[in-house]
Amino acid sequence: MKKTIAVFSVVASTILIGTSILPSVQAHASTINSQVSQTIYPNIDFNNPVLDNSNSVHYIFGAEILAVVKLNNPLEYAQIPDSEIQAILEQDNLRQGGTYYKDLGNGNYRIYINSAIVKAIKLGYMSVAAGLIAASPLTAGLSAAVGTAVVGAISYIPDNRGAWFQFSRSQMTSFGQQ
Repeated sequence: MKKTIAVFSVVASTILIGTSILPSVQAHASTINSQVSQTIYPNIDFNNPVLDNSNSVHYIFGAEILAVVKLNNPLEYAQIPDSEIQAILEQDNLRQGGTYYKDLGNGNYRIYINSAIVKAIKLGYMSVAAGLIAASPLTAGLSAAVGTAVVGAISYIPDNRGAWFQFSRSQMTSFGQQ
């Protein structure tokens, strides 16, 4: 019985935090930065131990992806519905199914993407996939191969789920849903 109460308390706390403490934030990204500024995300505590701050993880925020899309493909950016843009931005506050690059060592790495990014790509906004890859720490040489592999594999992921893609250099070795 104590185990059930503890699990319920954690879930209830998560729901309470997600709905009360973290209000919706609008981010207006006009430049691309490798570091997300505290002014874009005033309600996220980047010192929170929930976020892995090791050198092997590079977080990719929705505002970064959208800034790349807006800069490189303004016509497609204008076609993305406001509801999809808001969903991408709100995922940064929810911390559900993160979007990040994780170096696994020896040329192996994983790219994790949240469900809002999966949905946008599946709706045909390919520049969102390009923005995701451009905001990652991948080199230009790897970016094209990785982007193509992610777009190809994403059709197997439900649009209401996040996804992960594991690579060994430029070759996808596995993928799945979050």
